[in-house]
Amino acid sequence: MVLVVADTKLGNVREIEDFTLDVAFGADENALTLTVEEKSAPAAGQLVYIDATEYGGVIDQVKRGSGRGATGAVECKGRTWHGILAGRRLSPDSGSGYLTVNGKVGDVLTSLIARMGLESLFKAASDDSTVSYTFSRFCDGYSGLMSCAKANGRKLAMRRMDGYIELSMPPIVDYANKVDSDLLDFTITSVHRCVNHLLCAGTGQLENRAIVHFYADENGNVSHKQTLFGIDEICALYDYSNAS
Repeated sequence: MVLVVADTKLGNVREIEDFTLDVAFGADENALTLTVEEKSAPAAGQLVYIDATEYGGVIDQVKRGSGRGATGAVECKGRTWHGILAGRRLSPDSGSGYLTVNGKVGDVLTSLIARMGLESLFKAASDDSTVSYTFSRFCDGYSGLMSCAKANGRKLAMRRMDGYIELSMPPIVDYANKVDSDLLDFTITSVHRCVNHLLCAGTGQLENRAIVHFYADENGNVSHKQTLFGIDEICALYDYSNAS
């Protein structure tokens, strides 16, 4: 496997074969750590990636050691592609309460990439299927795209292709009954029930406290209408005393 170092102005500058790359992305962390020899280390601001995959990002800091304990290795840290998206905000247009999208997946992604000012780095894959979604106000780009995809029965995918990170929203596929157990060792956990009733407590005291109930149905859709009862109901408290 080869790691490519690229410069935003010069393009690809070299390939690295001897390296350690730790990439994390998801709800809590969207960062990368690269350990490599001094002569091969990228500079701050340069990109690193494994071609045709989602593994890569931008280097934000470079740590070098000196003295007797120095190993000659350089530790570089930065944001993954996911972290770059998370560093942008999807704000509604002036005079609008919310940002809403509706149309072909490819066109929607292209418009959102432009809205975040990331056209030089990201592009949308061609997809004529349609999606619609209303974003939470001022959500970050990564969680907003993830939520949009999930609400439309899709997932957010990305890969480095032809000088860009290509974004797409392919349909979610359930592989639970499609994996050949004779070829792979794996464990699948199917969660039948999780928290589906959220009791939200806001401002006020005792009987005067603001209370709102949210319910998830069998398919995970959230509303104020309860559909799961008895042993199927799992309730949790969200205590936010400043919310009115």
